[in-house]
Amino acid sequence: MYTVAVTSRFQATHALRMYDGMSEPIHEHEWCVRACFAGHRLDEVGLVVDFTYVRKRMGEIGEKLAGTCLNEWPALEGGNPSAERVATAFFQLLSADTRLSPILRGVFVTETPGCEAGYAPGGFIPGLMDGRIIDDKTLER
Repeated sequence: MYTVAVTSRFQATHALRMYDGMSEPIHEHEWCVRACFAGHRLDEVGLVVDFTYVRKRMGEIGEKLAGTCLNEWPALEGGNPSAERVATAFFQLLSADTRLSPILRGVFVTETPGCEAGYAPGGFIPGLMDGRIIDDKTLER
C-alpha cells in the first residue's frame, strides 16, 4: 500500500459551545489540515496522487475559510465548529472531486499543536499499524 499525506494551513476563528451550553469566546487558530491518501497502485507517472493538484484543491477550500469565523461556515451549519467537524467537512469537499475520492482515506485537523482530530470513514489511521487500513476489531487487539 502506498500512502501520501498533503498538508494545508489557514487562519480562522471559532467558538465552541461547551457541555453546559455556554459558548467559549471567539478565538483564532492556525488550522492545519492533513489529507491522507492510499492506493495499491501508482499511476502512469508513478504517483498515488499529484501533490500539486491536492494542494490546489485544499488551498481553494482554505482560501474561502481564511479570515472567517467557522461558526458561520455553511458546511458546519447546525453543529459545533470542532476540529472533528472541520475534518469531516474537508473530507466531504475533497471527496466530491472524482480524482481524489477513490484514494482519499482520511482528513486530520490540528487547531492547537499536539492535538489532532480527524475523520476517516474506512478506519484509516495514519501512523498506526504502518498506515494499513484497519477496523475496530484490529484496534481491540
